[in-house]
Amino acid sequence: RHDIRGLELGEPERRGEAARRCVGAGLRDADPDASEADAWRMLIDAIVGEFELSGGLFAEWSDVGFTRLCHIGRVDHVPETESGPETLDATRGAGRMLHAAMSHRRPFHSVHPEEGATADRVRPSLAVPVELDGRIIGGALFQADSAERFSDERAREFQDLVNEMGERIWRHRIEREAAQSIRKSEARLLKAVAEAPVLMIALDERGAFIAWNSECERVTGYSAEEIIGRPDAIDRLYPDTERRRAFFENWVHGLQDFRDWELDTTCKDGAVRTIAWSRVSSRVAISGWAHWGIGIDTTERRNAESALAKSEREYRGLFDNAHDAIMIFRPDDEVILEANPHACRLYGMSRSEFIGMSLRDISDDVDRGQRRISETMVLGKNAGFETVQYRKDGAAMRLEINATVIDYRGERAILTINRDITSRRSAEDGLRSSEARYRWFADHSTDLILRMSNDGVILDASHASRAILGVAPDALVGVQCADLVTPKYRDALNETIRKAVNKPGSHRVTLHFHRDDQSERWLECLIEGLRSAGDSMVREIVAVARDMSLRKQQEELRELRFMELSHVSRLVTLGEMAGQIAHQLHQPLTAIANYAGTLRNLIRKCDAGSSVELEPYCDEIIRSAIRTGEFIHRIRTFTQRRGLRRSSVHLSTLVSNAFSLCEIRLQRLGVHTSYCEATDLPDIVVDSIQIEQVLVNLINNAIDAMSTRDPGQRRLGVTGHVEKPNELRVCVRDSGVGLPDDGQRNLFQPFHTTKPDGVGMGLVISRRIVEAHGGKLWIKSQPNGGTSVYFTLAIGENYDPDD
Repeated sequence: RHDIRGLELGEPERRGEAARRCVGAGLRDADPDASEADAWRMLIDAIVGEFELSGGLFAEWSDVGFTRLCHIGRVDHVPETESGPETLDATRGAGRMLHAAMSHRRPFHSVHPEEGATADRVRPSLAVPVELDGRIIGGALFQADSAERFSDERAREFQDLVNEMGERIWRHRIEREAAQSIRKSEARLLKAVAEAPVLMIALDERGAFIAWNSECERVTGYSAEEIIGRPDAIDRLYPDTERRRAFFENWVHGLQDFRDWELDTTCKDGAVRTIAWSRVSSRVAISGWAHWGIGIDTTERRNAESALAKSEREYRGLFDNAHDAIMIFRPDDEVILEANPHACRLYGMSRSEFIGMSLRDISDDVDRGQRRISETMVLGKNAGFETVQYRKDGAAMRLEINATVIDYRGERAILTINRDITSRRSAEDGLRSSEARYRWFADHSTDLILRMSNDGVILDASHASRAILGVAPDALVGVQCADLVTPKYRDALNETIRKAVNKPGSHRVTLHFHRDDQSERWLECLIEGLRSAGDSMVREIVAVARDMSLRKQQEELRELRFMELSHVSRLVTLGEMAGQIAHQLHQPLTAIANYAGTLRNLIRKCDAGSSVELEPYCDEIIRSAIRTGEFIHRIRTFTQRRGLRRSSVHLSTLVSNAFSLCEIRLQRLGVHTSYCEATDLPDIVVDSIQIEQVLVNLINNAIDAMSTRDPGQRRLGVTGHVEKPNELRVCVRDSGVGLPDDGQRNLFQPFHTTKPDGVGMGLVISRRIVEAHGGKLWIKSQPNGGTSVYFTLAIGENYDPDD
């Protein structure tokens, strides 16, 4: 048996000698119970490794006590020879016998003399063909151990023996080649596993890793030493219990192979990557690998798929919620493939009606649009144009089309964004018409119209600039508007522009400037900011300026005449008060004369040693003279011809002076006067002489109204209080007979009077004075008799005389 193992494992050149030793030892002696057939089978097993299909085998063995197998050969290695009789002479050689047996597919007998033997010692031989699956694969030559010829039964027995030997040798060779092929395949597979561009793993029956290739190391960061044979390897890769359980159920406990089963795997750096595993254990079995398979890192693909899905959702969201109509159609036949909800609403159709429709059903201008789209498709750019298309109800729409080429579900398509510009085009047409009308009015208006930026730079000017400013319209563009006016009025203009920007509405300002010919011009300007409809932001400033130079001159002349009339009115009032003035002057002058005479008489009578006091008389003379001088000063001031002069004064001072001027009439008629003012009444900025004139006129009217009343019922009161913020209200109330309802309508008509000797200008002038101070004057009759005259004045410095 040792020699048999040596025969199987030994070097090829030593196998023949091993076989001879094996046979020479006597296989039958090694196994006494073995039959001759068993011995031959054992011999066949021993020499299987020696049989090479690449060449013939010829072996001679010593006598082992039974018929010897002298030769085994293949058909293609036996010398060809002519066919002979059934029994060939031994001298013809073994090769010819074998060839004859194999050629005729039956045994051949011959006599083969032993070397040095005599003729009577000839030992017969038998050549038998070796047949396998109906074809001759070789032959065997047997030599008898006696001179007795092989019987037919013996020949058939040897025939069966060699056929069995050939089959076993042939099958063994196939199995050996198959095993060698498998071993080579396994070697190549192991190499492929190590170098494969995909993850490849193998597990044993218990689920422990026994293979871990370089791609596994690259993807997970774990080396083979950290995974193979490590009991905690699965915990590292799948720390999550559910993932670990799923791995074992599919890889170890699963009965069937699987493909592209995705499972999140935890890498060494903590990152989670998705691996698509495929188990192929049952399809490709590898020795020692209970379970094995391959994996592909699909993390990037899954991320890309997630990103693509997100992009698809976002695209769909944008597509469905876009404010413009979006359509997709084939460029070949203009069939609509997709449309968003806004497109369905715009065209008045449902989605099912829209999809599948041809563009020619909604447009008469498809050919021109297709030409534009074709041009841009060649250039790889977007196409933009305007066209007219129709709704389901036949209404025409003006659309702005933007088209581009896209890939839609694997085919080339055109995506168009259709914006309805019907209203916009109508608005633009209306705007152009409006601008034309504006330009016509601006060019033919006698007023100057300026368009300015928010900081006052002129953008456009009407033709009236030549007549008003003496400057051509084009020369004004880019000029700062404030540079055109007199420096004194620049701040007022800039402030008005700021108001127009910050506050809606028109803002008025009066401006003065000098033309190039040195003539003066006054402009009354209305300035307003043009605001956007959406955000109310001021886009530009518009100013309309009217030349009011002539009106200004007329107003100045009218003001001058009013001043003269006011002066005349004061003189008339003074004339009416002549008796009072004479009486007012008579009293202090009489006192001065009396005190002076008394002083003279005392001086005459007294001597040097007299103790008469002269100082009191001198004091009375001085007081009377001062009183007379003050009264004369008030009269002089009251009658002085002068313009409007404003100053800060308290109401009580004005009322006191007015009462002083009317004191004689008040005393003569026994009128009880009173003045009441609110606490902390502020000063007012007025022309004190003019306001005193108003008060004197109202007091004299009140005295005249009470002249028919009983002396005890004559009461005159003046009050003052703040009615509104920055406004003072004054009331002059009398206890006279009042005014009839029909009489109030004509009170402020010039030269209308209810007094026999009146001029009819007192209330007219008073009202004009109050209005010049930014106030108003009105009259109310009291229910129980009497009249109240009200007028208002601005408080402090809040009154703007330019308003």
